[in-house]
Amino acid sequence: MFDPKILNDLSKQFIEHLPPAFKNMHQELDKTFRTVMGSVFAKMDLVSREEFDAQVALLAENKAKLESLQAELSGLSQKLAEVEQKK
Repeated sequence: MFDPKILNDLSKQFIEHLPPAFKNMHQELDKTFRTVMGSVFAKMDLVSREEFDAQVALLAENKAKLESLQAELSGLSQKLAEVEQKK
């Protein structure tokens, strides 16, 4: 999911930018804001930075394997072509 620290930071910034008349409703607004933002983030189907980084690493590893297999296949195709030419 997402880092709860982000929600805390957003909530803090939201409360800090309220007009003075609303600041005495701090707890209620904070709770409502967190609920709404949590719902929005949940609908966005976000992943954590750690999950994203893990997928990037896996993709890089798979890309390297694919390039290696492509080079191997190319070499085998060339050898096969040479064998067929000798026949």
